[in-house]
This record gives sequence, structure tokens and C-alpha cells, in this order.
Amino acid sequence: MIFATVGTQLPFDRLLAGLDDWAALRAAHRVQAQTGQSGTRFQNLRCTRFLSATAFQAAAERAQVIVSHAGMGTILTAAELG
Repeated sequence: MIFATVGTQLPFDRLLAGLDDWAALRAAHRVQAQTGQSGTRFQNLRCTRFLSATAFQAAAERAQVIVSHAGMGTILTAAELG
């Protein structure tokens, strides 16, 4: 599973749209995304606007790859998970 997170403060539709396009061509890869303030509907991502800290941690642990806006919380979580 690929976990994408763009934080919760500002939308980052450009990143999510690129990932949505990528996922459209690779149906075998499941992509879960925390979309934050985005109002856009993405066709190929499993989207959640906001995840609790527990759900965020669980998604990061399940992920084979994390795609991120490089927020400090995401960097620290990924570093802790190796």
C-alpha cells in the first residue's frame, strides 16, 4: 500500500492529482491518501480528509511507500519506521 499525506492545514491538490494520475495506470497499487483541506474528488485514491494520530500511525506502518509534502510529523514518523 502507498500512503500519501499532504498535511491538514493547506490543500496540495497538485501532488494528489499527480498521484491520482499515476494510480490510474497502476491498478495493482492501492493508494490511501490523507487529503486534508482538499475539496477535490480523486478517482483512484482511497481518500480520508483527516486521520487521527492512531489511524495515521497505522497507515504509515502498513505502507510500503509514503508520499508526502515533507511535513515534520511525517518525516519523523517515517524515520521512526525506518
